[in-house]
Amino acid sequence: MDKLKVLQDNANQRLNDGNIYGKNDQLKSRLQILKNIKEKLEVIENNLNNEINDMKNNDNKSFFDKFDDIVNVKNLKDLEFLAKIKDMEDYLVYLKKGYEKDIISFKDVLNLTRALSREIFNLNYMRSKINSQEFKKMLI
Repeated sequence: MDKLKVLQDNANQRLNDGNIYGKNDQLKSRLQILKNIKEKLEVIENNLNNEINDMKNNDNKSFFDKFDDIVNVKNLKDLEFLAKIKDMEDYLVYLKKGYEKDIISFKDVLNLTRALSREIFNLNYMRSKINSQEFKKMLI
């Protein structure tokens, strides 16, 4: 009877040890998951601290230095063409006003309007070529 009791105690002990090892493995895996989460949170925290430091440093910058950080122009050539087009359109408006006030002759307005319109057409064509090339690059 005593031997039977000892065997039963040994079997129960082994069974409990098996459960402990299984629980230990579960705890180890959960600990590893928590460590991974902690590492990710530390990376996020470091990124946020860097952004805060950059914002503090931006206070010392001039408007034009901040402008480069804020505005991102995809294609500077396209922007240059657009600025020229808008400038020429404004010039056409001034020519019209000058003609209405008899500051400039009809012949001069006509010649300048034709030349500017031709240049605006050419610039729009160049912009469309640039944009179509960029579109093709996006498709590839």
